[in-house]
Amino acid sequence: MKSDELQSLLLKALMSRDVDSRLGWGQHYLAEHVRSLAPPADQPKRHEIMAAYWSLAAQGLAYIDLDQSAPENWNLRLTEAGVAAAKDDDANPDDPAGYLRRLFVSAPGISDTTRLYIDEAVKTYYYRAYLACTAMLGVAAESMFIDVAEAFVAWAGPPAAKLRKLLDNPRANYVDRFREFRKKIEELKSRIPSQDRDGLDIHLSSVLDLLRASRNDAGHPTGRKFDRDDCFTALRVFERLARRMYALKAFFEQPVA
Repeated sequence: MKSDELQSLLLKALMSRDVDSRLGWGQHYLAEHVRSLAPPADQPKRHEIMAAYWSLAAQGLAYIDLDQSAPENWNLRLTEAGVAAAKDDDANPDDPAGYLRRLFVSAPGISDTTRLYIDEAVKTYYYRAYLACTAMLGVAAESMFIDVAEAFVAWAGPPAAKLRKLLDNPRANYVDRFREFRKKIEELKSRIPSQDRDGLDIHLSSVLDLLRASRNDAGHPTGRKFDRDDCFTALRVFERLARRMYALKAFFEQPVA
């Protein structure tokens, strides 16, 4: 079982009032409850479960309660951050597998290329490689933008001819592509349904911010550092943006009546 999937199971288990959160081994301990939540064909091994305990603790999502004298009766308990990750109604990167599940449900049109990079971003966040996470987020944002821009030029036709050339040119700067996209979508905004154009300028500015953070700071040797809060917020923003941007893409791809 993948470590991020096992972490999701642990978070779910520890939120249950009925679970025995003791770390010993046997029928009534935490490990057996976690195994009961896993698919029969993908049962986590003993060493994987122990590693997951320490991973939650290292991330500040859980702690080991040493109140009992016997080590097998020590309990794994969630911190406030761990409870938030388990209960959050929004996509929460502290539950990596849960974050990706929510993302792909809220943005079902997301391309395989964008999936590749956002998956890498979430993995690097999980392993606390925040500079790499920021870089991968920027690449995922660019891929998302290209997905939407490609659908837009097909929908817009001749008025988007210049953008079509920029997208086809592998040497074109992403800023030039983005600037032309914003210009043309503003010109044709009246043809877009209100639910897709409301707040569109703010959402596009947010996409550009993700791109800039990646390319200007994380993607070049500037020496700037990124921490957990930076990446947590950016991953949250990405999920909300993906929901809106891929809804816009779906509109552009609708058959012409």
